Amino acid sequence: TFKETLRAAAEKSNWGKPLGKNRGRGIACGEWHHIVGASAAYVMLNQDGTVQVVTGSVDLTGTNTLFAQIVAEELSVPINAITVTVGDTDTVPFHHLTAGSRTTYATGTAVRRAARVARQKILAIAATELGVDANALELVDGKVRMRDNPEHTLTLAEVAELSIRNARGAIIGTATLADMPRRPVYSVHVVEIEIDPFTGIVTPLRIVAAQDVGRQLNPLLLEGQIQGGVVQALGYAMMEGAKYAPDGRMLNASFSDYPIPTAMDAPRIEHVIVEVPSPHGPYGAVGAGEPPMIPTAAAIANAIDDAIGVRVTELPITPERVIVAQRLNATKRT
Repeated sequence: TFKETLRAAAEKSNWGKPLGKNRGRGIACGEWHHIVGASAAYVMLNQDGTVQVVTGSVDLTGTNTLFAQIVAEELSVPINAITVTVGDTDTVPFHHLTAGSRTTYATGTAVRRAARVARQKILAIAATELGVDANALELVDGKVRMRDNPEHTLTLAEVAELSIRNARGAIIGTATLADMPRRPVYSVHVVEIEIDPFTGIVTPLRIVAAQDVGRQLNPLLLEGQIQGGVVQALGYAMMEGAKYAPDGRMLNASFSDYPIPTAMDAPRIEHVIVEVPSPHGPYGAVGAGEPPMIPTAAAIANAIDDAIGVRVTELPITPERVIVAQRLNATKRT
């Protein structure tokens, strides 16, 4: 997938097209391996036909929406009939952590498996009631129906009631993953910048972020994840840096003097999705959190070198460091 991601970034960015004076284009590549660890989930059919999903994850980047999408797909229910409960350590199952681009990949897989267990139980109860084999049934639009006779149906609320009435208890699907194979994820960024060689001020103009996502499950959330990661990376590449006094006191310990990028600092960001499905993640998806942060700083440094022929090798890339790099470069030439 690295070749596909590199090719996609080059094509989108018009790589090789000349830029104007004091402008440069740089490219950099990144690789990320998921943190995996244990994940667990359970999916419960309520008596009114709604569904509850429970995990130990925390919704940082819209993963609750993804969990609901996964269950809606597996149980053929409307997404607004699904409630996702996360983060209540008194009641939720064990969860390794919400970090490392693992939540969709690992916890999403646990949610999908739990939903499939619940699906099997639903079909088994409906099969007993309808007097047919479970393989003769399907779930469609919140109902169980016979494949060859769609008029014979049971709602999920009726199936839940049957389970309680027949002393089978609530319909709950559970799943636990101890670990999963790690699958590398690739990201490639192409950055175009303009630089004032007299002041050292670097202005990012355009960032093309190509990323291998396995398979995108929610394009809007994915776009937000990639663009947010790029802007965060722009911060540590060009602005952020802790400053300390000789006695160890941090000199810029508040947001008034520790700059981070805002929307006013963000250049045009264009994301390119590369889909090479993983055999392990839910529906082929892989994590997307950390990869968009990896290549940005290196791509900016390469763009500066392309524009004025100097290397800045420290972060953040401030105007002062650009000026120093130019002077060192001039000294080496003489």
